[in-house]
Amino acid sequence: MNGIAYINANLPAPQTVFTGADGRPRWTPNNNKLYANVIDAIVLTNQGRGYSWSAAASLERAFQSGWFAKVGYSYGASRNTVDAGSIATGSWSGNQIVIDPNNPVAANSQFYPGGRIFGAVSYTRDFFGVGPTSVSVYFDGHSGGTDSYIFSNDMNGDGVTNDLIYIPRNIGEMNFATLTVTSGTNTQTFTPAQQVAAWEAYINQDPYLRNHRGEYAGRNAALRPWYYRADLSFSQDVSRRIGGQPNSLQVRLDFLNFTNFLKSDWGVSQTLVTSRPLASAGVDASGASRYTLATLGSAPNAVLICHAGLSAKCGSDLEDLSEGRHHGGRLADATRRALHVQLVDSDGRTADAGQTVGAQHAAPLRRFSGQKSPTAARAARAARATDTPARPSG
Repeated sequence: MNGIAYINANLPAPQTVFTGADGRPRWTPNNNKLYANVIDAIVLTNQGRGYSWSAAASLERAFQSGWFAKVGYSYGASRNTVDAGSIATGSWSGNQIVIDPNNPVAANSQFYPGGRIFGAVSYTRDFFGVGPTSVSVYFDGHSGGTDSYIFSNDMNGDGVTNDLIYIPRNIGEMNFATLTVTSGTNTQTFTPAQQVAAWEAYINQDPYLRNHRGEYAGRNAALRPWYYRADLSFSQDVSRRIGGQPNSLQVRLDFLNFTNFLKSDWGVSQTLVTSRPLASAGVDASGASRYTLATLGSAPNAVLICHAGLSAKCGSDLEDLSEGRHHGGRLADATRRALHVQLVDSDGRTADAGQTVGAQHAAPLRRFSGQKSPTAARAARAARATDTPARPSG
């Protein structure tokens, strides 16, 4: 069985490529449509790339003493070229890509299951002579989900916001433009040097970005930490014969995510504060991509998304900056939780900032390797025919 795919029949071939480390194809301004009066022409087609599989194993035993135990593990993988939705235009424009939006490479699907471990222990006994009393604990640990790092706007000029970022090999490959943040009458400016320092620190504290420097970020490739929780349950059966017929009533008390009742840092999962750390700022005089770094807050108190100081604590401090923590789909205080992190302001000083992170519980996903950055010449060839972007030279 073939999977589905989408193409935009109104999208012409790219007119040029970016220079520099990020040598992907580029559509020049006002040249991303074959027919200007046609908004989009999305075509549904088929393709044979991708796969899905899963495997599971479990052991269980019931003991005569009333004890029962079970443990299991499962793992699955799912790759496709697009996570299709109900609307063709949104399915095409929302598919994160690097080279050719009409020929995306196979990548982890949105619902990549990854690994999962679970266990259950219960004890049942008739303590009161009215029916069995049961106490049970269910434990579950699974991959916390993945994310795609993309630009917050249209980087390659094809008319949609779905461009995966290039992760610079070092600070020499970064090309920031001056960033001006305006809120009402207040204006705040961040220099390229400040953004370079903050972005370098952000990359170094993020395991996925740190381990894939010199590559393009992959779709659904940034792995979140595993999420563990345990549920505790009490039940009491009451059995009586009424009118000669057996009847029973069960009273049950469930503590969902009981681990979090014990300690606020247990039973929590993590999600990114932002998966769009960069905004495209066009090209420089040589044709290389320029961008700015995301900020938090409003001028005159806006801060860059990462600590730019030289403190040895930068890595651990910033875990809470890039990964907002929430509890089984709800925050610790049931509504919100402020993350206090060290950030850098436009004067280069560090300051405490509180960032409120909404709770979003993602489906379990799994990491895969990102795509290599092509040179300008290889990117031009890739735009026409390749399925996997080429490795950069040098």
